[in-house]
Amino acid sequence: MADLEDGERRSSVGIPRNESDLEVFVAAEGVEEQMPEPSSAAHALRWDTKQPNEEIAGLHVTIVGDRNKPALITFHDIGMNALSCFRKFLAYCAFDHPQECPQLFHTCQYHIEASGHHQLAQQIAKDSAWPTLDQIAEKVNEVVTHFGLKNVMCFGVGAGAEVLVRFTLAHREKVRSLLMVSPSLCAASYYERWCFQIGAGYKWLGSSSLPPDAKRLLLVRWFSEQRIESKHYEETVSIDLDGMQAENVMRFVYANAMRADVRHLLPKLDGIKTLLVLGKDSWMYDEAISAIPSLSPEDLTTIEIPHAGALPHIDQPENLARVVKLYLQGHSIVS
Repeated sequence: MADLEDGERRSSVGIPRNESDLEVFVAAEGVEEQMPEPSSAAHALRWDTKQPNEEIAGLHVTIVGDRNKPALITFHDIGMNALSCFRKFLAYCAFDHPQECPQLFHTCQYHIEASGHHQLAQQIAKDSAWPTLDQIAEKVNEVVTHFGLKNVMCFGVGAGAEVLVRFTLAHREKVRSLLMVSPSLCAASYYERWCFQIGAGYKWLGSSSLPPDAKRLLLVRWFSEQRIESKHYEETVSIDLDGMQAENVMRFVYANAMRADVRHLLPKLDGIKTLLVLGKDSWMYDEAISAIPSLSPEDLTTIEIPHAGALPHIDQPENLARVVKLYLQGHSIVS
């Protein structure tokens, strides 16, 4: 864990490495750890084609869980959909280690996907407008309004976190808490824009699948070098990407690459409990760190996970599960 710079307003804790460290972590945060019995609903949850799903404002929404429970909305990163972004983490929590974070399954999950990103999606009409992140955030608001959701918890990864922070800034009265994994929160660098708009973007347009160079860019964005060397991860990502329409993917990629800086707006999040999770090998790490002074230290908890890229919930699901559990439990968001 890096030392804090003078003047930074930051509530930050290191990732627990073992049970002894976890006890220190809990004591430092003032949270009394509880070990509720895993909900039977967690074992019954199956995310498959039988789950209710709807198309709202051009976004695809899959609903997992009991709609009478508190609402948790999710949004995925670029190059992913809800399944590829959240499936491994939720399966870890629900089936592999249900004792790790049973609070997640005391919620009803609304998995929101960018236009044309869901499984078996058709290519979006070429004359359709390419949306900005702010426009996608307003579509999220239409989803929340459609289902009559109030006091929602938001869980966004990468560009999905960018969307949900914009939704929260515009409609904070509808949001209870915000869990951001690897957001940037500032405008894209020239290098990032070049990579995704010019370096790979021109190759994607008119192609039915993503070329190897584009896949490599996404791997570098998502994973630490150690993980990139793993053939398993590369094959998994390739399979998921090959099932998506390349031009549909590009629309979300372009929106993220053209994002505006929102750091000056972050003080508006005061009062909203926020968990910021950063993989220390993520290329968004420095950008996210630069936003911390704009967030209220009373409401912010920052977790830095060593040896993880932009997807620590996939890289190290066991670590993030315990963190999310303590976060939800400690703020009495889900008991």
